[in-house]
Amino acid sequence: CTQTMETIQLYQRPQTNDHQMPSCCPVSIACQTLLRFANLPFKCYSTNSGDLPRMIIGDEIYIGQRAIFDHILDITDMDTSLEPLEIADRHAYTMLCSELSSNLKYYMWVSDENYNSFASKYHVSYLPFPFSVIIPPIKRRYVVDHLKKTVCPELDILVSSTSSTLSTLANRLDQDIYFFGDVPTSIDALLFGYLCLLLIPKYQDNSLVMQLNVGCYEKLLKYCERIMLHYFPELPYSKKSVKSYEKEKKEYLLDREMIFAKSYRNLEAERRTQWSLLFGILIVSVYALFNKDVQQYLESTQQDQ
Repeated sequence: CTQTMETIQLYQRPQTNDHQMPSCCPVSIACQTLLRFANLPFKCYSTNSGDLPRMIIGDEIYIGQRAIFDHILDITDMDTSLEPLEIADRHAYTMLCSELSSNLKYYMWVSDENYNSFASKYHVSYLPFPFSVIIPPIKRRYVVDHLKKTVCPELDILVSSTSSTLSTLANRLDQDIYFFGDVPTSIDALLFGYLCLLLIPKYQDNSLVMQLNVGCYEKLLKYCERIMLHYFPELPYSKKSVKSYEKEKKEYLLDREMIFAKSYRNLEAERRTQWSLLFGILIVSVYALFNKDVQQYLESTQQDQ
C-alpha cells in the first residue's frame, strides 16, 4: 500500500498564480486538499487533455471528484470516526456544494467585472492564440444558459441564495476548527474547494460575499485561512483582515444606496417627463377640438349671413 501511495499523480488544468489559490477549479482544490489531509504523497500535473481532475495510482485511473474521494477514503482511515448522525450531515452538506458550484459559476462567469478580470484571464493563461480569444465567450454563453436551465431563469436570485447557504455553513461551523470537530474530514476538503474561491480572491464584483454579516464572514474566512496556511504553506498567501471586509461592506452598501437614490431620482424624472408629455398631449388635443368647434361655428355663421 505504501508503494502505491508513492505513485499518486493528480492531473488538473493549468492554473494561474495571480490569486494565490491552489487552483481556479473548486473540484481540483478539493482533491488536492483531501490528499493533503490524508498525508498521502502525490504530484500535481497541469494538462489540457482528457477528463479532469484525474488521479493515477499505478495502473489504476480515477476520474472526477467522486471517484477520487471514494478511493482515498477506501485506502485511509479518514471519516471512519464519524457517527451516523455526522455521516447524514456529511451527505447534506455535500448537497450544498451543488448550490455553491452554481454560486461560484455566477460569480466568475455571469458578472461582467469578474469575467473580464478573473475567468477570461484564467483561460488566456493556458490557451494559445486565437483560442484564448474565441473559447472564453463561448464557455460563458454555455455557463449562463446552463444556469438558466438547471438553476433558475432569473440568475439574480443566486445572489441572495449565496448568503443563505454561507450563513448555514457558518452557523454549523460555529467555533469549531473543522465541521466535525478538531480533525478534518472529506466534507472539509470538499467545502474548502468552493469556500476558498468564494471568499479569498479579491473580485471586482464582490456582491455575493457582501450579503454576509460580519460574524459569518469571519468564521468562514478563518476556516479557509486555517486550511490554506497549514496545508498549503508553499503558496504566497497573505491573511485578509475582517476590518477590511467591514470597510468594503460599508462602501458596498453606500454605493448601493447611491445607486438606489440615483435610480429613484431617474425614475421620478422619467415620471415627471411622462406626466408632462401626457399633459402636453391633453392640451394639444383640447386645443384641436376647441379650434375645430370654433371653425365650424364660424363657418355656420358665415352661411347664415
